[in-house]
Amino acid sequence: MIVRRVLKKLVKGYLRDFFWTFYGQTMKTPAIPKDPQRLLFICLGNICRSAYAHHYGVRRVAQTEATPRLRIASAGLLVRAKQSPDTAIAAAGQRGVDLDPHAPTQVTEEEVRAADMVLAMEPGQVAELRDRFPAHIDKLFLLAVFENGSRKMYPGWARYHIEDPYGKPLAQYTQCFERIERCVDGLLAQLSRS
Repeated sequence: MIVRRVLKKLVKGYLRDFFWTFYGQTMKTPAIPKDPQRLLFICLGNICRSAYAHHYGVRRVAQTEATPRLRIASAGLLVRAKQSPDTAIAAAGQRGVDLDPHAPTQVTEEEVRAADMVLAMEPGQVAELRDRFPAHIDKLFLLAVFENGSRKMYPGWARYHIEDPYGKPLAQYTQCFERIERCVDGLLAQLSRS
């Protein structure tokens, strides 16, 4: 029984990665706008991934002269919580980012309209944003595509998905936040060159 479940999980994982290895390459990424002024990070609840990308990005922009006018915000597709979970706050704090004062925000058309780039954590979130805000398709991006070397680091599915650490141990949050840092750093490097 256990062997059957393990085999089923392995086969499902291999099939998923095989599919994403090819499907991911067909996904269209819009052109990066010239001199963007506003970034909006999106995830499901705006308590872990997009919140971390937001506050880490603000810190990085403050440390660099390359993108001094860049304004950064975050929002969620389905906000239910009033604050980030304690584990997210602890993991972020270990990395020098304070999520304690973060207040989750529900995404609105006004925020999407005001942003030059809207960066989601998963392809499904980009699809939902396209459905909700069809007039703004040209500014919807996957954050994961800005990670340098992600093709070598992550097979198939994982290359395009920044996995949600919600409800998982501290180590999962730390891994997620490390990846978000690489993605945000890659994004800011590209923006400073454009």
